Parts: sequence; structure tokens; C-alpha cells
Amino acid sequence: MNRLALAALALGLLSGCRAAHETLVRQRLLVPRLALADVRSTPAPIDALVQALDPAATRGLRRVSLTVDGAEHVWCVAVRDYEGCFTGLAEGAGTRVHATGGRSPPPLVVQAFWEVLDAPAANEAVAQPDTDVAQLADEEENRFTPRLSLTGGVRTGAVVAGDGPAFTFGGHLGLRSWVNFFTIVGGAIEVENVLQLTRSVVTLAPQARIELTLWRPENQRMANLPDVSFVMAAEPLFALGRTLGVGARAVIGVQLVHLGRLPTPFFFELGWQSLEVDKHSLSGVRVGLGVGL
Repeated sequence: MNRLALAALALGLLSGCRAAHETLVRQRLLVPRLALADVRSTPAPIDALVQALDPAATRGLRRVSLTVDGAEHVWCVAVRDYEGCFTGLAEGAGTRVHATGGRSPPPLVVQAFWEVLDAPAANEAVAQPDTDVAQLADEEENRFTPRLSLTGGVRTGAVVAGDGPAFTFGGHLGLRSWVNFFTIVGGAIEVENVLQLTRSVVTLAPQARIELTLWRPENQRMANLPDVSFVMAAEPLFALGRTLGVGARAVIGVQLVHLGRLPTPFFFELGWQSLEVDKHSLSGVRVGLGVGL
């Protein structure tokens, strides 16, 4: 695949990520709108409002907890069985309020809490059409904070090599970092045992990887792991036979960590490697299937 095709593929994937982000924003419009709202009250009076919540007068909204940690005030409230938490930080004469806790609160809870803070602004936000979706998505992307995560797993695979098929067993371990709303970069060390005919070779590969995905607040509850990501990786390849073999490998793949709350930690890889060791070829198409994060 030439560079132009790779660039087109990357742009297409990023465009798809942005469309998915706007869809996510559209599904929870009140959350980013509240985060951008100018709440004209400092955190201390909001504490008093939350302490005095009367479900009979506030759409059934009741206080679950109220904590103060330095400058941060955290209010957890609920309507019926639906719960949400909000963090407030003083900003000038007002407060910047955003949802917290790693999960977007249901719209019913957001609306009821916002009405306690500023009923006219809440009613306006509820009635407003979704023409501001692109702006809200931009704001969320601009406010995104980089964060670390892990990667690791075990795999089995096969290489269609010129000197006969080879079968691989091994694993990898490394670190990765969300650099923005859609992109994870990272590195890992791969170790594999390669079996070809009657011989066995150990390979070692320091891997550089990039993943295209979409950040969701729920990912924070799961060690910053993405739900699903498209992986591209490249690595020098060292083979420890009777002599040292040096080669390279390029890989694309899909990593699926969980669907909703259901853990599904597996990944699929397809790639090409160029490697010769002890005058035998281990070059060819490589496929792999593994379990991990």
C-alpha cells in the first residue's frame, strides 16, 4: 500500500471518528451544554441548594452526596433510580460545572440539576435544536486532557513463509497514551516463540503503535481503555537462532476491549514481516489472534 493510500485511509478513519463523536454529543446534548454554561453562582451557594433539595419541588431530584476537595465541589444527585455526579469549580463570579464520575448522567438528571442552578437557562438548553453539535464537539476535543493506559496480551499466529509455514506463540506488554480525543500512541515489547518445521526461534520486537478510536467518558472507569480501536504498528524484529537475525514487521489490526459493560478483550492482526535467520526465511504474510488489552 503506497503512502497516498495510507494517508487516505487515515483521513477516512479520522473523519469516521469525528462523525461518531458528533453522534455521541447529539445523544447527550445537555451534558456539554451545561459544561459551557455560565452558571452565575459560586460553589458555596450551590452547596446550600443541594443540601436543601426537596424532591417534591425539584422533579424528584434528591441529594446523594456532597463533597468538597479543595477548590472542587462534587454534587451527586438522583432522580428515581437514575444518578449523576457533577463537579464545580469557581470561575470569576460564577461556577464552571461539568459531569464527572466516568459516566454521562441521564438527561433527566442533568435537566433537573440544571433547573436548580438556573431554570431559564436549563429550559432554553432543552428547547434548543441540535445546530450546535459541531461546536460542542470542538469544545470537548479542545478541553481533552492526555492520559495514560496500558496494553498487554498473549497471542497465537501464523506466518506464510517461503521455507514453509511458521506458527507463533507469545505476548506483548507496554504503555500507551491518549494524545487527543481520537488518537492513542504507545510502545510495547513483543516476545514470541516461532515454530517452523523442526526448529524453534525466539523473536523480540520493540513496537511503536498508533490507534484510532473515540474517547468516551465511560473509558475513564476502565483504566482509560478504549472500547474498540484500529491499530497500526511497526517494529524492528530480532530473531535469536544459532545466529542473530534482523528484520522488520508492519501490522494493522483491530483491538476490542469491551462492548458496553461486557468485557471482550481480544484482538486480530494482519501484517507483513521480512526476516531471515540461520539462512531460513520467515518472511511473509502474518496473521495473529490474541487475548488482552
